[in-house]
Amino acid sequence: MFKYRPDNLLPKPLRLGIPSAIPKRSFGATTLACCLLISNLCIASEPVRVWVDASGQFTIEARLEAIENGTVILVRPNGSRVRIAEDQLGFSDHDYLEQWRSRPPVSENTLRFAAPELPEMPLLPKWTYPKATTQLEDGQPLAAKAEASSHVDRAGNQSRQGAIPGSIPADPQADPISVGFGNVTIGPLHAYDHCSPPMPIITDANAFVAVSVSTGVTVSPDEANRVIRFDPKSGESRIVWKSKRTLTLLDHHRPSKQTLVLTGHSNRGSGGQLAVVRGWDEESISIQLQRSLPPKDDDDARNSFRPTQVYWAKWLDDEHIIAAINSKLAVWNIVSGELRHLICSIDSQSVPAISAGRHYVAVPDAGGVCLYRTQDGKFLGRLPIESNRYAQVAFSPHGDSLAITTTNRLRVWELSTASIRGEVASRRSLGKSKPVWIDNDLVLSSSGVLLSLFRGVPVWRYELVGTEVGPVGKQTIGFLTRRPTGEIIVTQIPHAAATAAMAEVDRRLTPAIVANWRVPGRSRWVDGQWADELENE
Repeated sequence: MFKYRPDNLLPKPLRLGIPSAIPKRSFGATTLACCLLISNLCIASEPVRVWVDASGQFTIEARLEAIENGTVILVRPNGSRVRIAEDQLGFSDHDYLEQWRSRPPVSENTLRFAAPELPEMPLLPKWTYPKATTQLEDGQPLAAKAEASSHVDRAGNQSRQGAIPGSIPADPQADPISVGFGNVTIGPLHAYDHCSPPMPIITDANAFVAVSVSTGVTVSPDEANRVIRFDPKSGESRIVWKSKRTLTLLDHHRPSKQTLVLTGHSNRGSGGQLAVVRGWDEESISIQLQRSLPPKDDDDARNSFRPTQVYWAKWLDDEHIIAAINSKLAVWNIVSGELRHLICSIDSQSVPAISAGRHYVAVPDAGGVCLYRTQDGKFLGRLPIESNRYAQVAFSPHGDSLAITTTNRLRVWELSTASIRGEVASRRSLGKSKPVWIDNDLVLSSSGVLLSLFRGVPVWRYELVGTEVGPVGKQTIGFLTRRPTGEIIVTQIPHAAATAAMAEVDRRLTPAIVANWRVPGRSRWVDGQWADELENE
């Protein structure tokens, strides 16, 4: 699956606190010389690839040399040998060994595999939550504590240093989204304006994207807080809401055609009310079901210096939301205001991610990423990363994997095999916002670095400084740019130049050149299109 990478670029294995299943050995100079000779002879036979043990807790980069009596003999790039029992290897390695047995082990291609066409993943059954029997009046707060009759999972009180997650089914999205390509200028956007990434809105009659702009300082009526609707296919755009009151789009529920928003908040995002927006097919949208944020409880009181704030919120069904409010992540019924269950406590630096089918939520903490089940808050396990680092996370639309990015590294955790699918290092920062999945191979960081999992290297760079980025369809990305003026862009990634460059990447990416790998080119958005530059950075 992954391209050869020498030791100085290979990210350190993800160690999870238990002894490695793969022993290391020491060699004398003569033995090492012999091993280097063997390694050189292997270059034309088997590619260097990343091997993962059955626990998913250790990776090693090596070539397959032989299988002897159930023991796999691997040769590292430095020539040293490693022996490991075949039954200690992971699922994908067993598949590779079966292929190796069934063919002559000769291959000049250093790619482990081409990016596969994944089979359709079955949809998981939808959770069924009780419907509201009462309705809050507008302006009343969501409950801070669960009712006595509600199940409250205590996962938030568990130690987060538990075991890694076990195998869980993929959770794909139900239907692909298609809104077409196009771009439109929307006027000046300032550094202090709070803008949402383009959000796909699908109704019975239309498919388009919407963005919200909350201004920090209103200079003129034309720069008031507003929501803009843009149809890329027709090129039509219009303001469907304008007010002195702030509003930020959070999530759209396609079956009920309702959009979850935060309104009346400060420009820094604190305070305000959660609400529901309806009427996208009309001349203007309307705000309904306004719910004040829950009062702080005893746990929140310990963090009294933190403002009351919504950090993140998503729909679960047409009534229930999962939201990170104050210092907790929990499930509420937005109609009745009832707190269904608490999932966990969170830190202000944590931005959760939810799987496409809404069955799992990933919550970063200092030095790891915790997985929970949304239905009842059950703790599924924790993936450790670098100490005291906060990761940015995103589930793949196919529902099979979780992307985890830190400053200069992307890791991908495969849910069904409970193992690391791959790692890619980048010389450039991967940004401070969540990555965006393009397909099963390509992931776009918030800083614009396009990473290929199966090649194991960055393959292109898009200049996205000050840009809000969001997925709006299959290989379709929405951008909200600020410079030189505000513009909504819906375009295909990778574009033509980046796609063409990948063939060159495959040709160039050899063991001799990876040590000094350079991204082949970059693109800037200029006058309604990508302006490409080849570079040797």
